[in-house]
Amino acid sequence: MTESFKSVDINDRELLLKKDQTITIRIDSDLNIKYRIKDADVKIVYIVDTEKAINFHEQGEISGGRLQILFYDLTPSLLHQRSLFKNKKGELSLTTKYLVRSKKDVVIECVNEKSNTIVNIDNSCVILDDGDLLLECTGKILKGAKQSSSHQKSRSLVYGSPQRVKIDPVLLIEESDVEASHALSSGTIDEDVLYYMNSRGLSKDASLKLLINSYLLPNDDALESIEDKEAILKRLMERVDDL
Repeated sequence: MTESFKSVDINDRELLLKKDQTITIRIDSDLNIKYRIKDADVKIVYIVDTEKAINFHEQGEISGGRLQILFYDLTPSLLHQRSLFKNKKGELSLTTKYLVRSKKDVVIECVNEKSNTIVNIDNSCVILDDGDLLLECTGKILKGAKQSSSHQKSRSLVYGSPQRVKIDPVLLIEESDVEASHALSSGTIDEDVLYYMNSRGLSKDASLKLLINSYLLPNDDALESIEDKEAILKRLMERVDDL
């Protein structure tokens, strides 16, 4: 396996992040992480990089500033994920990408606890044969969190005959003076598209990988300010090539 980017040893520790920074975390074993953002602009990039079953538990708290989370799991590993975010002051931006070829059990909860807090969630999934996906994503605005916003969107593409696909977007709103929305779109990879690409010289397998890459790989803006972004892109592309 390519050792191409940084590992950060933070298991079972609580971090207090008080300065602007970008952290890249390679997940190759069970991980339990807690952190607090205080008046800082922090980006955390998670890369699941193992074929072992993974239990991932995350709890983040924002007390001023901005937290941007990028979570990529393009592996065939079993994943049990529980992510909880408490926004007391500031902005949370969460982006997840899943390539589902086995069981992925994901529960995400983002809570606006105070007024003028912002939450934006963007989930993208490609589910293939033998894929079993349960994705529950909850945005919650507590009473008193006036003029806050909680928006989420989830997209999925299905190819083959997955065992199960269940995506459950949830909004729990206890305050009236807020903005909140959720959107869910689902579709299949069209055989006609694969045939067209095949007629232009690409094999069906190469065409499928190209479509998955375009749907799940990060763009330059997402990886801006990340020193090892080329290594990350290379590793994610290698994961899709393993299909």
